[in-house]
Amino acid sequence: MNAATKNASWRHGIVLSGVREWPVLVLLIASMAMLNHFAPHSHNAQRITHLALLAFASAYIFIRRSRLIWPSNPAGGIALLLFFLLGVISSSRAYAPSYGFLEVGYTLLLVLTGLAAGREMADSYSKKLNWVLTICAIGCAAYLLQAFVGLSIFVQMGITPGVGDIIQNFENFRFFNHAQTVTVPLLVLLCCRAKTQKVRYAVFILAGFWWMLLFTVGGRGTMLGLGAGVLVALVLMKGTAKLFVGMMALTAITGFVLDYLIFYQLPPVFGLEPFGHSSALVDRTVHDPTSSRTYLWRRCLQMIAAHPMLGVGPMHFAHGGMDLRLGSHPHSWVMQYAAEWGIPAVICLIATIGAAGRRLFCQAKALATTDVSDGLVATGLIATGTAIVVDALVSGSFIMPISQLLIVTYLACASGWVWSRTRPSTWTVVPQFALRGAIGIAVIMVVLGVSVDAGDLPGSHTDYPVKGPGFSIFPRFWFDGRF
Repeated sequence: MNAATKNASWRHGIVLSGVREWPVLVLLIASMAMLNHFAPHSHNAQRITHLALLAFASAYIFIRRSRLIWPSNPAGGIALLLFFLLGVISSSRAYAPSYGFLEVGYTLLLVLTGLAAGREMADSYSKKLNWVLTICAIGCAAYLLQAFVGLSIFVQMGITPGVGDIIQNFENFRFFNHAQTVTVPLLVLLCCRAKTQKVRYAVFILAGFWWMLLFTVGGRGTMLGLGAGVLVALVLMKGTAKLFVGMMALTAITGFVLDYLIFYQLPPVFGLEPFGHSSALVDRTVHDPTSSRTYLWRRCLQMIAAHPMLGVGPMHFAHGGMDLRLGSHPHSWVMQYAAEWGIPAVICLIATIGAAGRRLFCQAKALATTDVSDGLVATGLIATGTAIVVDALVSGSFIMPISQLLIVTYLACASGWVWSRTRPSTWTVVPQFALRGAIGIAVIMVVLGVSVDAGDLPGSHTDYPVKGPGFSIFPRFWFDGRF
């Protein structure tokens, strides 16, 4: 192979195993997201590995001259551009500009990486999607194995485990629920797409156990998001959605039964108290439906009233709301971006999400009724996207490390499917100088923001000194979200 041929292979993809171009970015992102499930108490370590991943992705996109494309209607792209421009302006006026630029740059790199990964998936989409779904399934199966090994140890010792003993490797088990908002429907989609009965049964059982963990810890935001996703998919896709929605229901019922049997009926056999937490779900919802989020949202409204146009600055709820001692983010993406980036910015973000969702739905409606495979994929993508957006209305899934990578994985899968179904002539290709300029600016902003804390980034929360009774650390970009 001469130099010219090698260069052409690098620029335009390599034909291998029937796939013209390997989806390097999305496979790397999905793998990293699942591996993060096994990093013990590692919020900061996850951030650092994510920064390394984004550095690689930036270099990869830059060197390969990856194309960033937007379908024919540019409205969503313009709204997204305005969103980031407003973030930059807001950061420049904030109390700590370096932290504002850090969040803007990091978010921009995530979006660019997801869209570039989606372009990689557009060719031979079905095969590449199966690879992503398989990575998700392997990660979920490995985590379940770890959970059951841990449970067996506690049972043998005669100790009733707590939630933290069941959901390991997360500073807060809600971060695990954020990940489930994406992984549950992806597992169900894999189950529906299985080509053999054996594979379908295996993935069905895996999905049932994955639902079991959701019921065990009572993740209301995730349940709300998944329920909304199923409902929206059923309304929009009608008969096409029956297989996916039915499988979601069956796996959910299986998970509920497994939770009841394993965490309520089995422990007394070994002389232990039941250690499931799903029974407290109704009580929590009745007596504290928002889990104290109303205090955070009130503070957001105060910030919005004081700074309606440009907000207090990206990431700055971590500063302005820390006296509440309830969290360094408001557990709502709408409230967060309105308070931190400003009302115009959140309107632009809503317009971007709306334009992307409309494009996905229009492409799904254009499918022939006999196109069962693509109809199934479209249903799964609509349900997952809805679940992500709805869950993030009451959680911090948009800013926590593992859920961020899984959302980027979803962005790659959704955009890749849309582009695989459209003619290249309808694409709006972002000029190379604009793409490279955006990457360069984003990298500079991230470097400036990270350099502020470069000398003080312990890898685990155990390295932080205790600063008094009742002292708590609330994660944001780093594990200690305050500044």
